[in-house]
Amino acid sequence: MLTLKETVERILSELTLTPPQILVLAESFRAAMEAGMRGKESSLKMLPSFLGKPAGNETGTYAAIDFGGSKVRVLRVKLQGRRQVEIVRQKVFELQDVMKRINGRAADMTGSALFEGIAAALQEVLIPDAPVSLGHAFSFPFRQLGVNQAVLIRWTKEIKASAVEGEDVTRLLTKALAAKQMNYVTPAAVVNDTVGTYLASAYDEPATLIGSICGTGHNSCYLGAYDGKEMIINLESGNFDRVAPTVYDQVLDADSDRPGEQRLEKMVGGRYLGELFRLIIVDLIEKNLLFRDRREKFYLSPYQLKTEDLSVLLNPEEQESPGTSKFAEKYGLQDVRIEEYGVLRQIASAILTRAARLVGISYLGILAQVAQSAGKRYVVAMDGSLYEKNPQFASQLQYIIKTYSRHSVGVKMVKNGSGIGAAIAAAVADGEKRIKIAKF
Repeated sequence: MLTLKETVERILSELTLTPPQILVLAESFRAAMEAGMRGKESSLKMLPSFLGKPAGNETGTYAAIDFGGSKVRVLRVKLQGRRQVEIVRQKVFELQDVMKRINGRAADMTGSALFEGIAAALQEVLIPDAPVSLGHAFSFPFRQLGVNQAVLIRWTKEIKASAVEGEDVTRLLTKALAAKQMNYVTPAAVVNDTVGTYLASAYDEPATLIGSICGTGHNSCYLGAYDGKEMIINLESGNFDRVAPTVYDQVLDADSDRPGEQRLEKMVGGRYLGELFRLIIVDLIEKNLLFRDRREKFYLSPYQLKTEDLSVLLNPEEQESPGTSKFAEKYGLQDVRIEEYGVLRQIASAILTRAARLVGISYLGILAQVAQSAGKRYVVAMDGSLYEKNPQFASQLQYIIKTYSRHSVGVKMVKNGSGIGAAIAAAVADGEKRIKIAKF
């Protein structure tokens, strides 16, 4: 039987990506992009947004809804041209705020009531009867049929509102606005959160090529060519399935809501990394290699351990011994051996490093598919708490880009960019509509 040291070395080896593996996976991601664009079988969806890059000189006041899952943010945004944006007014509502009739997780909540609640929230930041175009950031899987047409494929994030899946969310929103006598609001565009993040960045940074979310979940989009037209393309990159899973990844996937789907997201998303860590530690305990006389202290329920706990565990300001560690205090591990505590830190570090490097590899694939001129400068627009609040994740992601890319690639944090991006989407859609009318 293997010792603790030997077993941990094996686990760390399985979680480590070698330089040859990095290059192979980057090419595999690029090939999956190309296959998806050609209509061949691929785990990458390659969905058109029907929106191009903003010029940065768009002006006007726009309304925006950012419906992300746990919260609904509504905004009135002024685009000032010269790549300047002002949030005139905004409000954030918890989805379960029953006083505002936005309890989307209730089993008896209907889609019409949900969208009427969102319309009522929007009403609080707008000027009554002042005509305004609306951009809607809708962060759920949908099939885009046009710039303002999006059919919900399925709810995620525990939303249960009925009579929405399979429906055009813009039609439901328009109906809700009419019910609230808000006919002065015209839905102009619907985007997912990655496209919103891209637009928020590209409005003031022309070099933006990729928009990405690294938080609870993961997805990316990029500016490319679709049917001969330049537009933002949504990859649904969390569904990439060419990364060889460890046995722990397989257990996590099998016990998930949708086994076999979102394989990459389950290796890089903040929702899953804490659970992956828990599965590995429990396995070591059950093999009688770790916490032999206190094994009951770490038998946590699934998903009880959060990814932010890993950040606490690896915080360089914390002592590397369990005696004074906030992580050890939270989970009653102050009296474990220093060697055992070191194992926790090693595994947490390996999980976060692999996650960051896999995301970076996906960017390498995008660059290889899209970027032609070596040495050109590009920007990745980033949103999400995993990148923002975990220094190790951020540094490892940047390491992959700097080490393996032929280009100069910077990462720009765009905090809560979906709402502003939705407003910019409305402006871009209005501009393209005016161009079409003028040509006609």
